[in-house]
Amino acid sequence: MTTPAMTLEQKRDLYRDGYIILRNVVADELVEAARARIKRAQKGENLGRDAAMTDLVNASSITPILHEAMGYFDPPVACQVGVIKPSKPGTRFTNLGYRDCDMPYYGAGIHMDGNITVAAPQEVQKGTPEEIYARHFASGPKGDVGRSPEVMGHNMVPLFEDPDMTLGLGSFTAFVIVPLNDQTREGCGQTAVLPGAHHAMQRFFRWQRSVNDCLGPEGPGWPRLDYEVPNRCGMIYLPKPV
Repeated sequence: MTTPAMTLEQKRDLYRDGYIILRNVVADELVEAARARIKRAQKGENLGRDAAMTDLVNASSITPILHEAMGYFDPPVACQVGVIKPSKPGTRFTNLGYRDCDMPYYGAGIHMDGNITVAAPQEVQKGTPEEIYARHFASGPKGDVGRSPEVMGHNMVPLFEDPDMTLGLGSFTAFVIVPLNDQTREGCGQTAVLPGAHHAMQRFFRWQRSVNDCLGPEGPGWPRLDYEVPNRCGMIYLPKPV
């Protein structure tokens, strides 16, 4: 039996574009089990650790494909179930600091994954940038622990990844997305990618390293918060040069 793997051409496409679409690598019965589990979910129930969700990777051909491409990894124990329900834009402030109704196309926002996220304040913030910064990150799950690697976001990502606070961004090797509905329908789909953007990010990270060896938000050219947005406390998920 041949172990599933990407072809050399697919690997080249992955390097060039930053993503690859692999068809028919998740068995229909796994897809149907996941869809059925979502339909049975109770209001507010978190399915991220449900086997029907994690089996989309752990019990499918995706795992051996990734093993061949990047080596062994522990089976994922949790995932994000990206269900989007049709709704009219509201007036709540988003994490970018703008009201939902003022955001384009179903709330789309470009970001670099691995950023800390703390729930957006719903009142226009007052005070100096330093005061807004301190107040915002003190509202995270761990409370006010100062500007330190101990600060944790509501998405369970720390403010800094190292004790010296030189790395303000988390990372991972691969992001697997398994569509469970018709992605060609308008408004469907939880994720979008910019082809080739990883090369622009690589150049930016190399520039940051050349300046002072601090990478990610709060490194050169990448402030953490935007104080000019409507609520004066918007996360900057992608540096402006990129």
